[in-house]
Amino acid sequence: SLSLSRTAQEKKSSLQAEAKYPDFRGEADWFAGRRGRRHRRRRGRRSPPRAGPIRRPPPARAMAAAPRGEEAAAWSEEAARLVWGGAVPLQVHLHDADVTALPPPPPFLTLGPRVGYFPLLVSTIKAHFSSSLPPGVDTVWFEYKGLPLKWYIPIGVLFDLLCADPERPWNLTVHFRGYPADILSPCEGEDSVKWNYNNSLKEAAFIITGNSKNVMNMSQADQLAMWESVRKGDLNSYMNISTKLKLGPFEEDFLVRTSSLGSRQGSDEPESPGSVKPWYLFDYTCAEFNKTLSI
Repeated sequence: SLSLSRTAQEKKSSLQAEAKYPDFRGEADWFAGRRGRRHRRRRGRRSPPRAGPIRRPPPARAMAAAPRGEEAAAWSEEAARLVWGGAVPLQVHLHDADVTALPPPPPFLTLGPRVGYFPLLVSTIKAHFSSSLPPGVDTVWFEYKGLPLKWYIPIGVLFDLLCADPERPWNLTVHFRGYPADILSPCEGEDSVKWNYNNSLKEAAFIITGNSKNVMNMSQADQLAMWESVRKGDLNSYMNISTKLKLGPFEEDFLVRTSSLGSRQGSDEPESPGSVKPWYLFDYTCAEFNKTLSI
């Protein structure tokens, strides 16, 4: 009699769990415990005193296996070359308040390197609109749908952040006066971009290695060569200089973490409370990614 009542109680608890958690309907290994919590039944026992944490099943879309070893290195190199060789098609319009001649000038079409910066395009854009510019030109700045664009962020990063549904070409507005000093930090052309890039490089080195000595100890010639490689989009020259910074431990640690993640994705070991496992989804092949970078 006691056994029958216990079985009925477990069946009732299982039905309650299925009603409360429809995603797990039909799974007999889960039952509702005290205070509405769900537990997994241990094999060989009717009512476990304690149970491990809940492990929800992976989403319907399976996680792609993380690349390992030489394959990961090849993927990393190919991705870097695609990014450095990629460009965002831009269509730059002169703001109505800056137009001083009729008819207004046509928009300026150009390619913005993904690793480049907007201030590096000012000279060519200014030459295109020179016949319509007002006297007393102020610092040049760009906007997208009323949002001033931060000049110290690469063009490709801004495009990816602001265009959830990428538009081709990217329609921007250029201003030659009325600089929003309350929103954007001052920019004095290429020198400001170069200074900001060096500071960002120091910050990145500190985050990766715990100090920025390698960047601080770079010779003036190496600093100039690295900046020229960024300005020209020359990945080979950049790699020749960046290898001297010895930032490899970060890349090696990244490969180890992604490889170990792929090896653990099929295991049934319970997760420790509070642990978080990232999901790496590889949606596109290199060919598809290359197509998205082309015009």
